Amino acid sequence: MKFIYKYAFISLAFLFSCSEDFLNLAPISNRSVEGFYNSEQELNQALMGVYDGLQSTQTSVYAMLMKEQRSDNTFQQSLLYNFHSIIHFNESPENTQLYPAWSDLFESIYRCNIFLEKIEGVSFEDDQLKEQMKAETKVIRALFYFDLVRYFGGVPIVTKPLSITESLQYERNSIDEVYAAIIADLEEAAATLPQTYSSQDVGRITSLAAKALLGKVYLTKSGYPLNSGEWEKAKVLLEEVINSGQFEFFPQYSDVFNIANDNGKQYVFGFNLIQTLKEKVILFLEFRRLIILTEMTLF
Repeated sequence: MKFIYKYAFISLAFLFSCSEDFLNLAPISNRSVEGFYNSEQELNQALMGVYDGLQSTQTSVYAMLMKEQRSDNTFQQSLLYNFHSIIHFNESPENTQLYPAWSDLFESIYRCNIFLEKIEGVSFEDDQLKEQMKAETKVIRALFYFDLVRYFGGVPIVTKPLSITESLQYERNSIDEVYAAIIADLEEAAATLPQTYSSQDVGRITSLAAKALLGKVYLTKSGYPLNSGEWEKAKVLLEEVINSGQFEFFPQYSDVFNIANDNGKQYVFGFNLIQTLKEKVILFLEFRRLIILTEMTLF
C-alpha cells in the first residue's frame, strides 16, 4: 500500500511540474505556422502557396459565371437557376455560387497577408529578392480584391492576418476605398518587380504584368458604377506594356489554347501548373486579350 501511495505522489508531482512550454509544443510531424516561415527557402515555398490561390479563384465555376459568362465573349445555354441568374445579373443571396466566391477569395487574401507578415521577420541574403517576393504577393492580393469589388461592390479591406474575433470588427469598405487599396498595391509592385525572369522563374509576376492589371483596373474603374474617367491613366500603362517589345499576337487566335505555346509571346501573365502525368497546364488569366482590349476600348 505504501508503494501505491508513493507511486501516485510521484505521478502527481510530475504532472504539476510540467511547464506550459512542454505541454504546448508545435507539431513536428507536419508543417505548421509556428514551425514554418523561418528561412528564405520556406518563404519561397509559402509564396508558391500564395500563387496556388489563383487556381480556385480563377478557374472555378463561379469565376467563369461572374466574369466571362456575363460578357459578350460567351453564350450560355444552361437553364440552371444558379447559372442563369448570375449571367443575367439577377442573382440573390441564396445563390450557391456566391459563398465559394467570397470564401475562396478571402481565404486566398489571408494567404497573402500572412506571407507579408511573416517575411518581415526573415533575413535574406539578397534584400532585392525579398522585396520582389513581397511585390509578387501584392499583385496577387490586388487581383483577388479586383475580383471581389467586381463581384460584390464594397468589401472589407483586410491587409493583415486576423483572428475570428478580430474579423468580426471589420465592416465593408466603399467601392472607392477598395479600388484605392488595389491601385496602391499594384503601383508599389510595378515599381519593384523585374520586367523578365530567367527560364527557371518564368511564370512569376513581372512589372509589365502588374502594369497590365493596373491598366485594366483603371479601365474598369472609369466605367460603371464609379465612372471615374481615368481612361488616360489606363492608356499610358497599357501602351507601355504593348510597346515594351515583350509581347506579340500569335498567328492565329486558336494558338492561345495550344499547350505547345506555353509562356509564349502573347502571354502577359501565365500561371504554370503541373498536373498528373506531367501534363502542364497554363492558366492564362484575364490578360490574354490585353492588346485587343486596349485597341477596342481606347481607339
